[in-house]
Amino acid sequence: MEGVVGVGRMKKRRFSSDRIKITLYKGCYQRLQQSGWSHAEVASTYIGANLLVAGSIGFFRAIGAWLSLIGVIVAIILGEIYLQSKQAIRIPRENLEKFQ
Repeated sequence: MEGVVGVGRMKKRRFSSDRIKITLYKGCYQRLQQSGWSHAEVASTYIGANLLVAGSIGFFRAIGAWLSLIGVIVAIILGEIYLQSKQAIRIPRENLEKFQ
């Protein structure tokens, strides 16, 4: 195979979908834990969400897949709103006077 460039060489993929899934899971898990959720609460939420998606797809087929997609998008948006509200630092009024 003379003249063929790159034969026998495999290009490494920079982004793997598995790596992205793991990173997203760890990020969400860590953020929920930092907002005060226990491991059991986070794990139960993930299990429940997966069961809802699987049940929806299993029962409703293609329509269930679309409903699950919409549900996951809504859950991500609501989760982000929840986590943003938990990250807000509330400074007591008496401490604010020190900065004025």
